[in-house]
Amino acid sequence: MFCGSVSSVSFLTHSLSFFIPYSLVVQAIVLGQCAHVFCTDCLQAHVTTCTSEGKTLIVCPSQCGAEVTQAELREVVGLEHFNTIDRKQMEAAVAIDPTLHHCPTPDCSNIVCWTGEEDGVPLCNCLVCNKKSCLVCGVSPYHNGMTCEEYIHSNTSMSESDKTANEQAFQQYMQNSNIRVCGRCKNAVVKSSGCNKMKCRCGFRFCYVCGSENAQCGHTPASHGFIDNVSGRGDFSHLRETKSAT
Repeated sequence: MFCGSVSSVSFLTHSLSFFIPYSLVVQAIVLGQCAHVFCTDCLQAHVTTCTSEGKTLIVCPSQCGAEVTQAELREVVGLEHFNTIDRKQMEAAVAIDPTLHHCPTPDCSNIVCWTGEEDGVPLCNCLVCNKKSCLVCGVSPYHNGMTCEEYIHSNTSMSESDKTANEQAFQQYMQNSNIRVCGRCKNAVVKSSGCNKMKCRCGFRFCYVCGSENAQCGHTPASHGFIDNVSGRGDFSHLRETKSAT
């Protein structure tokens, strides 16, 4: 069976057309990004090896660096395997991009983008599951006019044990989310880059990991400053105080 890359498509299809059986030629695939040609079986084996190694970006086997496109992946491995690869690629994107978030609805595969309060309230109006949920606390339907904490404590019919369980579930959801709630203004905050010392637009300074005021927890070196989300400048004042300087 024909296997490997050739310098051009015309060389394969014209110069060798009288020597290679047609049944073998149609099993070859030309990669659109680099024009390298591989037999379908070999490319399929390459994709399977890459995915088994945990790779989400599949590139040309010739190591030229060209990416195998989504359409090519679907053609080579079939719809079921492609859907698995596609999902892993989306998960990888969510892991490195703090503005991407899973729909809070359990078992919903949708991913939405919310960059912060400049995008409005953290509402996920999902077009897949057709539910409106809060990207911060996961509550559905969305709690219009209330912060997450206000909503959690607004249900007076709940027993104390249920409220405690609800609060614990909320804290666990927050730990798994890219979003944090400012301890002062209660607005949702997303970290776009940098260390774990956060400064909300209202001026409140806290740790992105645990939420402690002025980040005295040790998750970030004490000498690191806070980046002002309004001006973009570093704030190094009163770094060792227990209370936020602003």
